[in-house]
Amino acid sequence: TDTPRQELGPAWMHLSAAQPLWTLDLARRRLGCSVAAARLLGLADDTLDQPLMLDLEQVDAYPTLLASVHVDERQRVRDALRAAVRAGRPYAVEYRVLRPDGGERWLADSAEVRHDESGQPARLDGHLVDVTALRAGDAARRRFLVDAADDAVFVLDDEARVVEANPT
Repeated sequence: TDTPRQELGPAWMHLSAAQPLWTLDLARRRLGCSVAAARLLGLADDTLDQPLMLDLEQVDAYPTLLASVHVDERQRVRDALRAAVRAGRPYAVEYRVLRPDGGERWLADSAEVRHDESGQPARLDGHLVDVTALRAGDAARRRFLVDAADDAVFVLDDEARVVEANPT
């Protein structure tokens, strides 16, 4: 009998605890995460020492995974993943995750779509990077530039709402 790791294919065999890697078997709806990926996603604490396997057909698995993604980011993450699978192209998105301790982290998530013998998307092999510090640095630089400007400066979000303005 296949072990859960073998069922996910060769990419799963190379996951290490130190690298934040994940693989999603589209046919079986199973997500495998290295220890590092599970921790970044807030799905495990420091006691986890084995890769994490989630069967997305189980009632609580998918909501558990989605619960780690910030509510404002969930639809965008879902849409990006669906579009990548539909087009058979790389997936790349940055989003916030909520940590079990209440903290918030920014992750850059990217994956390659792997195809089966018939050319259909079969699996995604992905990698996570914690970009929280980069995001904080970007925000500090933007705040400095906005505050230092002699003219009025407004920063708008995607829906044209003012999210930042200088005191000028």
